Amino acid sequence: MMPEYIEETFYNALPNVLMDAIKKGLITAENISDQEPNLYLAMNALTLIHLLESSKGFEGICLNDDRLLTPENCPASYKELFSKLFEAKAVMDKLSKKDLQQLKEVCSATNSHEKENKPEIMSIAAKINSIASQITQQAEFKERVVDLLSVTTALME
Repeated sequence: MMPEYIEETFYNALPNVLMDAIKKGLITAENISDQEPNLYLAMNALTLIHLLESSKGFEGICLNDDRLLTPENCPASYKELFSKLFEAKAVMDKLSKKDLQQLKEVCSATNSHEKENKPEIMSIAAKINSIASQITQQAEFKERVVDLLSVTTALME
């Protein structure tokens, strides 16, 4: 499996996930204009959740072009990062719609951490946020997101 397939799947999903998160109040116009670090974490986390949610019922993570990322074909450079994601997927596949919504809220830019959440939701959120943090630190992420946020800000005006 080529790393480019993984990256392109993520970056192709990001704009739609961002717009959906704005519509659902998981990311606000203020989050986007302020561009605080929690915005970037939320964008990444919600995109990862979307990819896992889209892969429910599959033995791996669905990528573009009908490819499937599994622990067996995961590139060595992504093994450590994706081992957490595969663990999160195994638990997430069993969540109810209500629990899935709570997971999105926990990983959102607007989360106030006031609500009591189930331990399995917090465990999945911790894994996803850990991966989201690592993605945020990549130079390519920063380059791509600047353009996306500019377009999104223009669309919201």
